[in-house]
Amino acid sequence: MRRIPGAVRMSDAQDMYARQWSFYTAGSISLSMDETAAANVHRARPSHRVPPSRGQTMRTWILDQVEQHPGLHLRALQRSLDIPLGTLAHHMYVLHRSGRVAVRMTDQFKSFFPSTGLDRRDSALLYYLRQEIPRDIATHLVDHPGSTHAELADAIGRPSGTCEFHLAKLLRAVIVQQERDGRAQRLTLQDHERTRAVLVRYRTSLAGHTSAADCPGHAA
Repeated sequence: MRRIPGAVRMSDAQDMYARQWSFYTAGSISLSMDETAAANVHRARPSHRVPPSRGQTMRTWILDQVEQHPGLHLRALQRSLDIPLGTLAHHMYVLHRSGRVAVRMTDQFKSFFPSTGLDRRDSALLYYLRQEIPRDIATHLVDHPGSTHAELADAIGRPSGTCEFHLAKLLRAVIVQQERDGRAQRLTLQDHERTRAVLVRYRTSLAGHTSAADCPGHAA
């Protein structure tokens, strides 16, 4: 059969969508489970949808949201924009391929950032501060540096095991550091002033757009 010039073969279209799908689903079941959990946790919450400005294209609108709320994962961004997930995945794929959006993936969980204008150290912080419990830990240590593990768990009102699970992630990421003081381990932030600045700058965004990967057993 003669092919019409400029036409896209079905196999080509399938390959394109397969690449887009793999762009945001990684090669692990745990990612889709985490994003499903995130969607379920936020299902009852009010929408944070911000309509596009007059004359603003869909892709520019999406990029604007990434710039305003750096560190969101795909499901959280989809809830914010209130558009079909497949539509968003397509535009994010194009934005990433064109170098306008950066992707950070740690522990098989992807977050999106503007490719310019954001310090990589702030990106690393925002990746974890999007999660409620790590954010609570960081917020407490901003105000109470030198807390012990027990003091921290008591202050944020979480079970010791849950607190230790998230604290271990922050220690591995060198966001939190600990130093022995007699029989106790004292906790401080590796970059106290930068963490404080990020928490203040993105206070509204962090409060309104939080990842649900906060439970032990979930990748984050």
